[in-house]
Amino acid sequence: MFFIPSLIGLLLFMAPISYDGGLTIPVAVMAKVIPAVLGDTLIAIVTSIIAFMAVASVLCKIFKPAAILRNGFLNGLFNPSPLWLVVRLIVGSALLITFFQVVPKA
Repeated sequence: MFFIPSLIGLLLFMAPISYDGGLTIPVAVMAKVIPAVLGDTLIAIVTSIIAFMAVASVLCKIFKPAAILRNGFLNGLFNPSPLWLVVRLIVGSALLITFFQVVPKA
């Protein structure tokens, strides 16, 4: 059961590959390629995902959808403990405020 994920992790973090004339690991290549490909939209994508998770977590706590509560993966993803719900809300709010620059000008 854990063989495939372990093998993927081993390959991503331990297997040396040749890139730009030197040896590196695949994760380092991905860390360079992803921002180059996505450019300025990367910030909007990450902000959207984090804000969505904060809103979805609140909605899951309020409405308690049976489909999410029955599924172990979705329940763990969308139904956090009260402490983590507060953390998600604070981080989501801070990111949205920063992204949209909703602060008073000095």
